[in-house]
Amino acid sequence: MFGVPVKYLAKKELFKWPIKWILTSTGGISIDRSKNAGMVDAAITRFGETDSLYLMIAGEGTRGKVEKWKSGFYHVALGAKVPLMLAYLDYAKKEAGFARPIYLTGDKEKDIQAMKAFYADKTAKHPDLFSIDSIRF
Repeated sequence: MFGVPVKYLAKKELFKWPIKWILTSTGGISIDRSKNAGMVDAAITRFGETDSLYLMIAGEGTRGKVEKWKSGFYHVALGAKVPLMLAYLDYAKKEAGFARPIYLTGDKEKDIQAMKAFYADKTAKHPDLFSIDSIRF
C-alpha cells in the first residue's frame, strides 16, 4: 500500500513445517529468544544486518488496559540507533497518521515526555483502555 516491504518478528519455534513457508513468504523474521539471545538484542542485531528495516510494534491497550508500557521497543530503537515513528488512529477525528521521527536521547523521562505530547490530543477507540500516564517504563 505504501510501497514498504512488510516484515515482522516471530519466535523461531514457529518457523517449522507446515507454516514456515507462510511466515517467510509474508515477511516473517525468525527471532531466537533463548536466554543467550533476548528479543531486544535479536531485533537490534537484525537492524544491523539490513539496509532497510521497519519494525512495527502494536500499541499497548490493544486487548486491555495496561498500567505501564513495555519498554522493549524503546530499547530496540535506542540500541539500533534508529528513530521511533509513533503512529495513531484518532477515532474522534477519524484520522490516522505518524509522528515525525523521534530520535531517542537515552534520557527516558525526556523521551517519554515527547511520546506523551504526541498522544495528548489523540482519542483511542476505547479511551478507557488508554491512558497517557501509562507511557512510562
